[in-house]
Amino acid sequence: MFENIKLSRLPGYGKLFVALFTVLVILVVLWMVLLGAMESGIIGEPVQRFDYEAAEEALDQEIEAIMADEQAVTAPNWTDSGQQEPITPEDEEIFEEYAEEELPFWELFREKVGEGLEHISSQALIFFALGLLFLFTGYSIGIKKFFYWLLAILIALYAIGTSGHGFCWPADFLFYSACPLILIILFIMAIMVLKDLGRKA
Repeated sequence: MFENIKLSRLPGYGKLFVALFTVLVILVVLWMVLLGAMESGIIGEPVQRFDYEAAEEALDQEIEAIMADEQAVTAPNWTDSGQQEPITPEDEEIFEEYAEEELPFWELFREKVGEGLEHISSQALIFFALGLLFLFTGYSIGIKKFFYWLLAILIALYAIGTSGHGFCWPADFLFYSACPLILIILFIMAIMVLKDLGRKA
């Protein structure tokens, strides 16, 4: 059935649609490469990630310093007025509560899982659309299966890596290795579609 449907046999407006879509996919890939280069610091300054552990340590040290000074009767007011506000028993309770709190692991992990869902959703849509066009190219069944399996596995691994990024080194490895491979595969498939589009029917 699919053997009789080829991109090279499409009418002119059909080829125009396929060509424009494929070029847009290439632009998406290039934009993602640019974004990755900017976040890693290859282009411009590297993005500073919020260090939760360092923030927690700094908060603990600040609370310890405040609690250690039993003679303190005033606390700095962080406005520019220069005035000071007295420390109340309620303030001490708040400091103690902050000191007892731990890093919200599951909250951060839930946010990462949400990021992974966003990535796998958008990448699955590109996989479906570009893969559908690739289905109607003149390349062999073996080549089509190879790219389908490879891209699907990489997208799934990248989603796993995104969900666990920052929590364990295997997830970090998947995060940093699967994404460039996905972009490379998408770029190659897009070029192959454009090349097949120019074949004579």
